[in-house]
Amino acid sequence: MSTPEFIEKFLSWLQDLKEEGKAIEVVSFYNELPIRTRIKVLDLDKKRGVIEWDTNPRLNLAIGESKRFFSRFFDKNYKENRIVGLDVLYFSENFIETTFPKFVIEPKLNREYLRVTTSEKLPVIAEAKEEKENKEYLSFKVLDICEGGIGALVNKGLFKVGNKLTLKLIFPNKKEINLEGEVVNVKDLGKVDKVGIKFLNPPNRVRNVLNRYVMDRQREIMNKIRLLAD
Repeated sequence: MSTPEFIEKFLSWLQDLKEEGKAIEVVSFYNELPIRTRIKVLDLDKKRGVIEWDTNPRLNLAIGESKRFFSRFFDKNYKENRIVGLDVLYFSENFIETTFPKFVIEPKLNREYLRVTTSEKLPVIAEAKEEKENKEYLSFKVLDICEGGIGALVNKGLFKVGNKLTLKLIFPNKKEINLEGEVVNVKDLGKVDKVGIKFLNPPNRVRNVLNRYVMDRQREIMNKIRLLAD
């Protein structure tokens, strides 16, 4: 089935749900945590290429940060669920307007580990240097973290994909852990790079520290969501 044909099938499915008054499950992300909810289609405007949806405070909180949400649609030809992304054009407390859907590959939906953003007020600091180098450690703030690795903003050109690093992570409670990592992706953001660093075989003791931080931070974020959206 071609992409335009599949999208037409998806839109036809949405139209049926609209007429039946049924909702679909969508997911967006807030502070890297998935926010899942069910919403109904209010209108399909094929001339403008816009879909109007109802909404709720939790979803609004997430799309205010991510500007997008995702849904799954079962492809009968391939006998599998396909992921579509919908970019948010406008939202209020009453409704959301999005673009028509398009196929996406979204790694966030298939993560092996729960990931959270770090606290701006109580940051996690990383110190890193390349293995087998005698250079001093470079220090930077961790942007997000999970049991399997970290994301960070660093000076442009500081790291390249494949760099093996010796790492030290310093947590807000002054707890420190040492581990090895590898740069697995580098994204050019203009003046800085966003890098993803994968941990290499961290021992159980280190995994426990990472997991404890992620769980505590998840509770903080969920409490914030309840405060702002419930």
